[in-house]
Amino acid sequence: DIGKAKVGVPFGIGPWDYNVEKVEELQESAGFKAGEGNKLIVATVTITNKSKYRASFAPGISVPSIFDENGEETSLLMHAKMSSADAPSQSLMEPEQMIRFRFVFEAPSSVKPVYMRLRDLVSARSVDVSLQ
Repeated sequence: DIGKAKVGVPFGIGPWDYNVEKVEELQESAGFKAGEGNKLIVATVTITNKSKYRASFAPGISVPSIFDENGEETSLLMHAKMSSADAPSQSLMEPEQMIRFRFVFEAPSSVKPVYMRLRDLVSARSVDVSLQ
């Protein structure tokens, strides 16, 4: 089963609480510019270790995709730190520790994103985050 979530409302997958804080459509982000006729769809995300133990987090654990009103998928362009286009590094996170980063997608300007599916490779769970 695929879980359901909303922007701004934390949801759990495995030891993590994810929160998709906001989703923006931009022409430029993290030093990366959208190609002609395209836009960037940028999701600002926080992850908090909700377990009682130290847990290792790496950006590749979370696999997001954006889906439009036609059900067509836009794959992730990059994970980016809040301050640069560099990917967040792997972290050994203490209980209740949080990290914040961005998922960046590039899509044609006409695409209207409807939801983001976030798949966690460790737990094999997926959650659809409504963007409406």
